[in-house]
Parts: sequence; C-alpha cells; structure tokens
Amino acid sequence: MLSLESKKETITIKVLKYFCLIIISIFMILPFLWMISASFKSPGEINLLHYSLIPKNFTFSNYLYAFFKLNIWKYFFNSVVVAFFGVILQTIVCSLAAYALARFEFPGSVFLITIFIGTMMLPDAALMVPLFRILRTFGLINNYAGMILPIVPWGFSVFMLSEFFKEIPAELEESARIDGASALTIFTKIILPLSKPVFGAVFIFSFIMVWDQFIIPLLVANSQSIMTLPLWLANLSSETSSNRTIVAAATTLATIPSIIIFLLFQRNFIQGLTSGAVKG
Repeated sequence: MLSLESKKETITIKVLKYFCLIIISIFMILPFLWMISASFKSPGEINLLHYSLIPKNFTFSNYLYAFFKLNIWKYFFNSVVVAFFGVILQTIVCSLAAYALARFEFPGSVFLITIFIGTMMLPDAALMVPLFRILRTFGLINNYAGMILPIVPWGFSVFMLSEFFKEIPAELEESARIDGASALTIFTKIILPLSKPVFGAVFIFSFIMVWDQFIIPLLVANSQSIMTLPLWLANLSSETSSNRTIVAAATTLATIPSIIIFLLFQRNFIQGLTSGAVKG
C-alpha cells in the first residue's frame, strides 16, 4: 500500500507530466491552426494588427486560386507518383534487407548495420554534391526515377524492421524450414503476417519522409513540370511572399495526404511503436 505522501508525490508527478504535454501540444498545434485559419482569410484580414484565429469572413477563394490558377494538382500528382512508388519500393527493399540482417549471420553484417544507422545521422545537405553527380551520371535528372531511387534505401526502416524481426521466435522459422520452406516463403508466410504493426509504423514514417522530401527534388527537377509539392511550395512562398493566404491554402492542401495516411494506419502505428516482442 502506498503511503499518503507517496500518493501525493505520484499525483504531483502526473500533473506535471500532463502540464508539460499540454504546453508542448499547444506550441505544436498553434502553427497548424494558424495555417488553416489564414487559408480562409483575405489578404487584408491576415495583415491586421489584432490577429484572430477565427476568420471574420470565411472565403474559399484562396483554395480556388491555388487549384485553378496555380494548378497545384499538377505538383500534387507528381508527389503522389513519387510517394506511391517510393514507399512501395522502400518497404520491399528495406524489409528484405532487415530480414537478412536479423536472421542470417555473414561476415560484415554488424558493419552493415552500423552503416545503415550512420546514414540516419547525416543531413541530406551533406550528400547533395555526390548524389547529384551519381544521378547525372546515370541520366536520372529531371525524371521520376531520379526522385524515387535515392529514397528507396532508408536506414531508419531497415533498423526498425530488423529490431522487430529479431524479437520473432526463431522456432517458428525452424519448423517451416524443416518442412522444406525456403527463406522467401518463410518471410512472406510467417514473418510478414506477424509484422503488420511495425509495418504500419514504418509505412507512416516512410510516407511522411517521401512526401516532405525537398533536397532530392531540388537536385533532380530542372523544369517546373516535374516539381513535387514541397519544392513548388518553396518557390511559391518566395514568389508570393506578400500574399500569405494563398501559400497557407496551398500548404493546407499539401498536408491532407499525410493526415489521411496517419488516420488510416494510426492503430498499427501505435502498436508498432509499443510492441517489443511477439506474444504467442
């Protein structure tokens, strides 16, 4: 039984934790609310001295302008193509690499894991020059392939999946191996069904990383027709800096896919982050 003082201390700690979480949440949510609010305002209202999150006169003109005048749907399509093929290829390649690192012992496996983790610590800007030279050498400038292939190998996905695969009991695979199942069959029939939670988390992280990618499209896209949303939004912000309402509307539209993906996979996302082992 906890003493009265211990209970008071526990309650105090919980109150402080929730208070800190509320403060952090406010600072994280406010910019998003400001963006949505600004997207429904007129240019004159957003420049008022006394700012309010609730627009005085709701207007959809900013969204209509972004969609029909600025043709945001073109860059939206480019981002969808890159995200669709990029996430699928990344998930396939990284899951196979993670399974090999988790289950097969071979010379240099520890070194490879270190390399994968090390790539997570390097900023994208540090790789711009060598990456551009490689892309130019293989003719991957100004096309979708040049924006998709560099994002396929991602150290974070390999690390997260390999750590989860290590927690799966090896006895399950040994039984299948005795029955004559190949490594690929074991991976597709046993490992994948048991790994749905972690794949949900990896899918969300991968999609957000690919959808928000800026450096690679900056290197690859020489023409406006191939630009993705982040690169186009950066150009839009510099061109229409005086009209922040249009930028806010375009940015709001660009965030919708990430929100939808998170809502669809949030259950698997939470399970993938909290599950540390497979319980039979």
